[in-house]
Amino acid sequence: TLNPIGDFIETTFENWEISLQVNFLNQLFFIRELLRNTHLTPNARRTILTFAGSGTNSAPTRFSAYTLSKIALIKATEILAAEYIDCAFVSLGTGWIKSPIHNQTLEAGDFAGVAYYETKRRMLEDDFGDPNLICDFINWIIQQPIRSISGMNFSLQGDDWKSPFFIE
Repeated sequence: TLNPIGDFIETTFENWEISLQVNFLNQLFFIRELLRNTHLTPNARRTILTFAGSGTNSAPTRFSAYTLSKIALIKATEILAAEYIDCAFVSLGTGWIKSPIHNQTLEAGDFAGVAYYETKRRMLEDDFGDPNLICDFINWIIQQPIRSISGMNFSLQGDDWKSPFFIE
């Protein structure tokens, strides 16, 4: 969820708690249960991928709870990679992929600020990244050595991860 959408002082902390729960803590709960309950054969490859949100490398206004949740998730990926060296933890920022989450921005209207107009433009022009790249990326990370990718935050559309020289 992108909610609460709006100026920081106009949003409620109750809605902030919901956003942190949905966008950050629920993922950690799931990861914890995976790590506790996954009984793998020796030398089995484990990879956990989380999705970072927009704005983690900039300062978008009016989406502070969502953005901070995703930044926390990225940091958790780094920490878990250091604690569990036999498992790859990767965070992926997908960029503008067409999904129902953008409806929240459109519904927020002017409360979303400039994001409303950018989202509306992208919807009208169908200006989105290719969702098939997410599957390509997943196949790519599974082929990489754990220590080369674990703890990293990748940008699907901004990093040249398809380049044979990228991992070097």
